[in-house]
Amino acid sequence: MLFPSSLYFLRLAIAVVIYWTIGGLARVRLYFIALGGLAVIVYLLHENLQNEAALALLSTMVASIVSTYLLSTRLIHQRSQNLMLLGISVPFVVFLVPTLGYVAPGKSLSWIVPISLGFFALRQSHFVYECYRRGIKQADFLSYGAYILFFPTLIAGPLERYPKFIDQVSKAKLSWDNFGVAAERLIVGALKKFVIADGLISAALPPMEVSQIGFADVTWWSLVAACTAKFLYVYFDFAGYTDMARGTARLFGIELIANFNFPLLRSNLAEFWRNWHISLSTFLRDYIYFPLVAKYRNTALPLFATMIASAAWHGVNPGWLLWGVHHGVGLVVLARFQRNAVKIHWLAQFRTTHMWRVIATLATWYFVILGFALTWRADSLSMSLKIYLRFLSFGLIE
Repeated sequence: MLFPSSLYFLRLAIAVVIYWTIGGLARVRLYFIALGGLAVIVYLLHENLQNEAALALLSTMVASIVSTYLLSTRLIHQRSQNLMLLGISVPFVVFLVPTLGYVAPGKSLSWIVPISLGFFALRQSHFVYECYRRGIKQADFLSYGAYILFFPTLIAGPLERYPKFIDQVSKAKLSWDNFGVAAERLIVGALKKFVIADGLISAALPPMEVSQIGFADVTWWSLVAACTAKFLYVYFDFAGYTDMARGTARLFGIELIANFNFPLLRSNLAEFWRNWHISLSTFLRDYIYFPLVAKYRNTALPLFATMIASAAWHGVNPGWLLWGVHHGVGLVVLARFQRNAVKIHWLAQFRTTHMWRVIATLATWYFVILGFALTWRADSLSMSLKIYLRFLSFGLIE
């Protein structure tokens, strides 16, 4: 969604009034959603990029939408793996464009690279693959465009699936209950993002120069505190944005998937990932993990591949790829432990106690926070490993 401001909420209120004024005309609603989303993209590109770069990125995004739709409709009638792979790849061309342009003075591209374009590309890839495997048997371009361009999900998701989204647009009804739920989510999301993340936790984040030198001049405890603060900031920032996106969508009668389900209270890494960024984790599970498990009949390689894919979605650089390996190793070790723990009577009994739940939850926190040590200098392999090993060794390795 967009960065909230008084002007944003005024525009949102006008959009909601127009949307419900057109009543039960589903096609008109789809036109409104598609054109409204396109207008939002044009506005953001104009505000944040110089004209040439904005035009290049906008043209590439539109070309990507048209190309993937044409390939998808062909896949519905002609099941071709090569066409499917091409269709999945095309949306990711948009990642190349920002490197060719210039950011407007005083602006930042952080809102659109890589996360925002990641959502844009993954929605298209989902559509292509579902057409390939006949999960989507027919779709017109207007419905597809509205799905890709639905503005509450443009920047921070969540990653909704096409069939559910289109079904809700056609059945959406004006309801005060929807407005009540929307208001609650918008308020809770704003509290998470602006009060907890930006107001409280951001003050605990270390200055940039501290991470640039690999936390060389701070104690191990300070490093742990910095990584913990970063972990909590990412959670409350992202969860806040998601709540606001879901609240905004609910104003239009659309219920988006919940992206977080108390992940901080989970007692193992698998539970954590099942409840953290749920729309992405289920997407990777359905389109990477399950197909690989079916092909190779084991879970180790699929777990690694899934976490590497998740890492690449955040950024294709050494620190994030190591982060993917870190979590891949953790999930593989956890799976082996769970298979063997049931065979040891005393351990199986201990795992049913509250004490185990507390210890396991703290261990999960430690492992997740340790992974964030790799992301301070994600562009540098040596620095990422230095910070990670210092954290892991309790400060013994400098």
